[in-house]
Amino acid sequence: MTRYGLFASVVLGGALLGRLDALLPRLRSLRPSLESGPTPLVEPVLALLDELSDPPGLIGEFLECAGQQRYRVDSIRMALNINERSLQRATSRWLGMSPKAYLRLTRARAAHAQLLAGAPVLEVSGELGFSDQAHLTRELKAILGVTPARVSGSFKTLAPHVR
Repeated sequence: MTRYGLFASVVLGGALLGRLDALLPRLRSLRPSLESGPTPLVEPVLALLDELSDPPGLIGEFLECAGQQRYRVDSIRMALNINERSLQRATSRWLGMSPKAYLRLTRARAAHAQLLAGAPVLEVSGELGFSDQAHLTRELKAILGVTPARVSGSFKTLAPHVR
């Protein structure tokens, strides 16, 4: 997966992912003609191509740790043996957000997926490290704009036509 794949699927629902994946090979195919032609944009475009092609190993390791359901910045920082500020700079540059913001998004998406699959709210909150059900509810409401009851389909209203 490309460096922006996880970010795009978390934040943009994958809408941007297809565009970036389609654009990168096209830009790479233009590289030989850009190198031979005299144009003022050659250097910036080539620098962008190089930057998009090779994310630093730190970001890959951070995403791998986040994928292993480590949702605490301190535990990831210790596993990677890096100071907090360096991790913040790298994730801000490559993911467009702080490590904590990224971890909150991935944990909310994981909770959403488990609730859609029919897992009980109590089980989801415990498994993903939320302190209690109220914490899970606040996070889902703040990040995704829905409550666990809405996601799991157990939301009942007095008037069935109002949702």
